Amino acid sequence: MKKEKIFLYLGILLGGIGGIYLIRFFFEKKIKEKEEKVATETFEKILLLKEKMLQELGEKFYQDKDPRLYRVWSNYKDTIYKVSKKYGIPITLFVSLIAQESGGVASAYRYEPVYNLNHYKRLPKEPLYPHLRMSDVVKIYVLGNTLKGVINIPQYGYNRMLTPWEIISLVKIFKLEKLKEEKKLDEVAKRLNEELKKYNANISVSASFGLGQLMYPTAILKTGYEFNPRKLFDPEFNLELAGKHLSDLYKTYKNWRDVLSAYNTGKAYKDNPRGKEYVEAVISRIFTKEEVSTALA
Repeated sequence: MKKEKIFLYLGILLGGIGGIYLIRFFFEKKIKEKEEKVATETFEKILLLKEKMLQELGEKFYQDKDPRLYRVWSNYKDTIYKVSKKYGIPITLFVSLIAQESGGVASAYRYEPVYNLNHYKRLPKEPLYPHLRMSDVVKIYVLGNTLKGVINIPQYGYNRMLTPWEIISLVKIFKLEKLKEEKKLDEVAKRLNEELKKYNANISVSASFGLGQLMYPTAILKTGYEFNPRKLFDPEFNLELAGKHLSDLYKTYKNWRDVLSAYNTGKAYKDNPRGKEYVEAVISRIFTKEEVSTALA
């Protein structure tokens, strides 16, 4: 009987402690949700303020900020204004996004090898260079004690180094983490280069184009039909599709902070480190440091 009472009291005690932690977790969650809501609302209010400032100052609004903002506005303001009005996009946000994505360069192009591998079976057919392999455009090598990679695509006049994130992703995709941990980098590079021979490069399909750096598969979804990817270098065509994409994202997320994050990463802002970095990079061009801190709290 004594043992039964001991177990009963112990159960009550443990249940009480568990209940306390459960209540604490509940309230902490509610507080965090409230903070997120306040930050999101603050983001929208600051954005409205920037729109009013643009109306009052005109192009002077951009002259005092990042020169890329002014280049985008001065070169494409008529199209930006038309698209923003059509889709209900804040002009200042649209201009800043374009500056971040392409720097206002209509011929901007970026190949995404990790995207190609992760979405390989779902990508539309490469329309321009169907016989090009990934090994033709991506080379992995070892420099010192580090894996490196370079992309060279003369068809689009494109050349860059792979980012550390891309290297890590390639190693993970082909399950070579153990070899990398064992410091067998030459073997890792060799295996990666061999694996890349098995995949089409898809340099027109797994790439972003033009002012809004739209991916070709996304552009097809917005138009409803396939076309020559090089058409995305046309400023009016590109901005029209970028505007439609932003508008569609807003219908889903209902706030511009999540829209920006999803535009770049495909995911909402919350618990999305890459999305947060991108949002901060975009709004830092038009928000003050204090406003950025408040809007991203």
